[in-house]
Amino acid sequence: MKTTILIASLFLFFSPILQAAQNALVVTDQAPVFATPNDTAKQVATMKNGQKIRISSFPKNGWYKVLIPDGAADGTLKFGWIKQVNLALSTTDSNIKAADLEFKNHNEHPRRDLKENNFFIRVGGMYDVFFPSDITKSLGQSSATTVSGIGGFIEGSVRIDSNTKAALRIGNYSLSKTILYNSLNYDVNLTGTPVLLGLERLTYHSTSFDFSVALYAGMGFNNSAKITVATDAPNTFTMSGSFLATQINMVSRYWLSKNVALSGEFGLYYSRVPEKTVDTAFNGDAAFRNSDGNLKSLIINHLGPYLALGLEYGF
Repeated sequence: MKTTILIASLFLFFSPILQAAQNALVVTDQAPVFATPNDTAKQVATMKNGQKIRISSFPKNGWYKVLIPDGAADGTLKFGWIKQVNLALSTTDSNIKAADLEFKNHNEHPRRDLKENNFFIRVGGMYDVFFPSDITKSLGQSSATTVSGIGGFIEGSVRIDSNTKAALRIGNYSLSKTILYNSLNYDVNLTGTPVLLGLERLTYHSTSFDFSVALYAGMGFNNSAKITVATDAPNTFTMSGSFLATQINMVSRYWLSKNVALSGEFGLYYSRVPEKTVDTAFNGDAAFRNSDGNLKSLIINHLGPYLALGLEYGF
């Protein structure tokens, strides 16, 4: 009699699970199974991509209760919770077999792993801050004095693999600052057009966000430093030329769709204006003489951090 009651009790306990269940196909590699329907819960198992499993008939806030095929270590039944996005649902084994050919791997979400986009174009605006110490120190400022301004860029890139892109980047900037020295205003203007080749490496991604780092090298074309003083002409001295350039940056993207993303960027840029001696005819030359009275030879660094916002299109 007791045995009959025990069997009946077990049947009543497990019958809702056995009846209210359906077949499903795992479509994510190493899909996590949690003890409770919560991302922060303890992970108790993983399911392989293509694995056929039994789950509850109805979801709970996007989660399904799943029967773990291997069971617990002591051989008893073991259940966990798996996210609906990791599953392809079907009610028969034949449908699951067909679904195995039709369902796309969840890891290949086009906004996340860039599997469907091979080419990218990004344009944006920049805010630059440079430290032209040879100029600022000559005008009685510290080497930490900055010259700031805005610029822009356009970048085209091609995907080498799922995590790496090769890029060509062309930029332009114009920075300025007015410095008061010996009761005269000196207007300092720095401009340049960097043309850079780089490699970008994806370091983090989720469904909508990704984060990457990039390293570039190339040339800073038409680098210039123009100094204008509020005095009689000739009151302008200009240094210009091209020089090697390098840049490192970190990029964060928010994908609005599988093709379009907003981007934010923080980086460090370096180039410089080739060395030149200040012109003797420059009426503001008093600030640029050595202690022996000779005119200085200046090297104007285009060095400093920048912030950029942009829009990227993948195709």
